[in-house]
Amino acid sequence: MAIFRPRLTDHYGILVPQGDLDFAIPFLDEDIPLYADPFLLWRSPSQQDQALHTSLLNAFNHLGYLCASGQNAQAVATLIAASECDEVGLGSSANRQGKRIGEAKAQEILDLFKLIPQYNRAGFRHFEEIQFFVDGISKDRIGDFTCSFLKSFLIDFTIQQCELASRRRRPTFLASMTRARTCLRRRGAFGCRPIRGTVVLFSLCRNAGCDSSRGSTTTTTSINTAPKMKSPTSQRISRASPS
Repeated sequence: MAIFRPRLTDHYGILVPQGDLDFAIPFLDEDIPLYADPFLLWRSPSQQDQALHTSLLNAFNHLGYLCASGQNAQAVATLIAASECDEVGLGSSANRQGKRIGEAKAQEILDLFKLIPQYNRAGFRHFEEIQFFVDGISKDRIGDFTCSFLKSFLIDFTIQQCELASRRRRPTFLASMTRARTCLRRRGAFGCRPIRGTVVLFSLCRNAGCDSSRGSTTTTTSINTAPKMKSPTSQRISRASPS
C-alpha cells in the first residue's frame, strides 16, 4: 500500500519522532514548510554557526568581486545555480522541484553591488537585505541561497546522520555545489537516494517545535551546529504565521 505524503523515515522504516532527530525529516515528494534563516546563524552564540555565516557572506560577496573584475557572466551563472536547492527540500514546492531565478533577476541582484555605495565599498553584512531592494525575493529564496552556499557543510552533516542511522549512502552526483570561490561539481557517496533520480540532503533542526509533518505551519529555522541542550539558548526555531 502506498504511503500518503511519505517522509524519509517512513521509506526506511525508522520509527523515531522528529523531536529525537537532529535533522528536519524531509518529505520524498514535496518540500517541507521550513526556511533557512541566515540571520539566526549570525545571532547564534555558537562560534561554528557564526563561522558558517561568515562563509555564507564570503560566498555571496565574492559575486560582487566577480562583477567588479569583469567576470559578470560567471557571477550571474553562479547566482542562478545557487537560487534553488532541491536536495534539501525546504520551502513550498509541491514536488521538490523549485524554479531558479532568471538572468534578469540575477543581474538585478548583482547590480546592488554597484548602485548602493555601502555594498560597493564593503559588501553585505546581511545578504538577506536584498529582499528590501529586489521584487520577488522572499524568505524561501533566501533560504535556497543559504543552503546552496553552505551545501558542503550540509553534505558532511548528511554523511554523519546517515552513519548514525546506519543508512546506506549511494554514489551521488550533484549538478552544482557552490563554494565561496567556485561553482563546481562533486561526486561521492554523500547523499540519500530513496528514489532513483533524487538526492536528499539533511538540514539541521533540533527543536520539538520543528515538525515537518505539519504542512499548515510555516517555520523559520537556522542551520545550527551546537549540541542538544535544554537551555533557552538552544531554542532557535521561531514560528511565523501560516502563509
